[in-house]
This record gives sequence, C-alpha cells and structure tokens, in this order.
Amino acid sequence: MNRTEASKTVARVEAAAIASNATSTAIIDTLGFAYAAIDVMFQPANVAATNSALAAVLQLSHADANAATNYSNIVAFTGGTATSSSVGFTIPSPTAGAGGTVDTNVVRFNVDMRGKKRFLRVQVTPNTSGIIAVNCRLSKGVIAPTNSTEANVKAFVSG
Repeated sequence: MNRTEASKTVARVEAAAIASNATSTAIIDTLGFAYAAIDVMFQPANVAATNSALAAVLQLSHADANAATNYSNIVAFTGGTATSSSVGFTIPSPTAGAGGTVDTNVVRFNVDMRGKKRFLRVQVTPNTSGIIAVNCRLSKGVIAPTNSTEANVKAFVSG
C-alpha cells in the first residue's frame, strides 16, 4: 500500500468570507496517527491592496482533550511578524501572480506528533477578508484506513 493511501483527511472550508477581525478555527483529532501535514489556504488577494502578511494570527496549538481552555500554543507553529521566544515563524506576505493577484497562498505545517498532544487546533485571523480552507492529511497511522469512512472522505479510490 502507498503511504498516502494509508492516510486520513480532515478538511474545513469556511462557507463565507472570514472578516479581518474574525478568527477561523479548525480542530484535528490525531488519535492513531503519528504525523500531520496541514495546509492553510487563503483566497487569492489583490497584492496592491494587501501590503501586509496573509494573516494577523496563524497558529497551531494542542491539547489532550478538546476544550477551548485546554489548548496551548506550539511555539514552532506560531506565526508573527518576527521570530522570538513565543513566535516560531514569520507569517508570509502575498506575492504577485498573473494580473496582480496571488496564485498560491498556502502555508503548510508538517507536524511530527511525537511529544504532541492528541488534538490540534489551527487558528487563522486573516489580514484581508476572504475564504480560508484548512486541509490536514494524517499519516503513519497505527491502522491504515481501508475505506472512505475510515479515511474521512466521500470516495476512496485506489489504483
């Protein structure tokens, strides 16, 4: 079996644009998996109108139980304007694509779950109102998913 076949998907797409003063949150239960690849995707924006980073808040936190008060930030996965003892990476700014729009606005978190707690929480507050999607591919599972229900997808096609 291909390693990507032995994975589980956790996805969240906001149905409406997230305002620049609102936070989008996605919870990921990693039970039984040792690795998470999380893509945070931002709607393309007009670069001329966006002179700042993709987000004011972009962070990953973890907890043993899924309760808002249990989560603590993982410094390596906490974005800001400059790295520090509490900020692990600089949130990127959009760059110009064809026609002045941004072609790809994706930030990927590659998370080795060793030493991390079961639940991951992705929090995003965009600098410009827009659609945000979070997709997580959980892999290195104790038991590999063998059908669409276990893989958390609508169709499970291999060939």
